[in-house]
Amino acid sequence: MPYTPPTPPVATRRKRSPLLLVLLAILLIVVVGSGVSLIYYAGVALPAQANAQATSTAQAATNTANTQATGTAQAITNATATANAQATASVQQTATTRQTIYAQATNGSPAFQSSLAGPDSAGWETYDAVGGGGCYYSNGAFHADVRNKNYYVACFGLNTNYTNMAFEVNMTILKGNIGGLIFRGNKDSLKFYSFEVGSDGSVELNASQSDGHAHNLFFDHVDVVKTGTGQTNLVDVIARSSTIYFYINKQYVGQVQDTAYTSGQIGFMSLDNSSATDVAYKNARVWQL
Repeated sequence: MPYTPPTPPVATRRKRSPLLLVLLAILLIVVVGSGVSLIYYAGVALPAQANAQATSTAQAATNTANTQATGTAQAITNATATANAQATASVQQTATTRQTIYAQATNGSPAFQSSLAGPDSAGWETYDAVGGGGCYYSNGAFHADVRNKNYYVACFGLNTNYTNMAFEVNMTILKGNIGGLIFRGNKDSLKFYSFEVGSDGSVELNASQSDGHAHNLFFDHVDVVKTGTGQTNLVDVIARSSTIYFYINKQYVGQVQDTAYTSGQIGFMSLDNSSATDVAYKNARVWQL
């Protein structure tokens, strides 16, 4: 009989344990969760943390910059305030020093003083000028009077000779343009300094080098001059070595450095710029320094 092989057994499906399924499910959840967490951290949390750190760093840098800028601005403000205060103090000190120079120079007994109502020890020259005017006494004052346009008259104290001195006089421009003080002068050569005051408020210092030639050393208009004719101004010149200070009504108006003339005669003058000029002088005083 043919061999009849045995009937092969029917394969049966093996059932998985429920516990294993649970474990697999848990493992899947963990893996998926880890992936999601990693994606969240990389895509959301990490950039957010980086942004937060960058924002914090930027804020710190901004705060630092603001603090430094504020400190710098305050330092500049303080420095400016200090500089302004020092400049103001310097100006005040300079003004005080200049007034002190005047006060010290005109303190004590004068070496010479005269009312200028008549002849005195200074030997003021008197003469009639060409074209009228000249140097003369009248009405209790000494006059320097010029009546030719663009000319001046000079009236020297022939017996005077000063080096370092303060020269003061009351000057009244009765009519015309300019009056002034002569100092460190020489009548024969007509070399002298002249401090000139105009009825328009101008002041200037000139060094006369010969007849008709002068070198201007200073010019300005100042408020302390009483302008117009008939006004009396107290005029002062202080010459100390090469420094020359000038004052009007006891107020400083200027100074120069010059070594052209070191000593000589004092005197008075008048200058006709545009019209005949008559200037009256009273109460002259000189202090030797």
